Amino acid sequence: MNRNDVSDSSFLEKQTLMNITLPAATVLIERLLTVSQTPDFVQHFYPLLLKSAGRNNDAHGIIMLIELAISNSATKVPALQGALTLHMSDWITACITDSVCAAETRALWLDIKRHVSAHKA
Repeated sequence: MNRNDVSDSSFLEKQTLMNITLPAATVLIERLLTVSQTPDFVQHFYPLLLKSAGRNNDAHGIIMLIELAISNSATKVPALQGALTLHMSDWITACITDSVCAAETRALWLDIKRHVSAHKA
C-alpha cells in the first residue's frame, strides 16, 4: 500500500522524531518483571528485548522492536502471541523511561492498531 492509497493516514503522517534510549539491561529487566513474571515471558520474550537495551530508537522503532520480539517469541510458544500483545501498552511503558515519550509511543501504537483494524474490514 502506498501513502496515497490511505484515506486515514494520520498515523503515517505523525512524525515521531523523539530519540528514545532504552534502559540498560539491568533496569529494563526490572521494569519488565514489574509487568509480568510469567515464566514463558521471562524465558522467551524478555531476552529478545534485552538485546536492544541501551540502544537509541524512535517511537516507530520501539513499536517494531516489541512487535518483532512478540512474533519471535510466538514462533517458539504460539500461545504467547495473544498474551504478549494484550500487554503491549505495558511493554512500551517498561521500555521507555520518559513518561511523555512513553505516552506518545502508546498513542502512536493505538493509531496503528486502529488503522490496521479499519483496513481489515
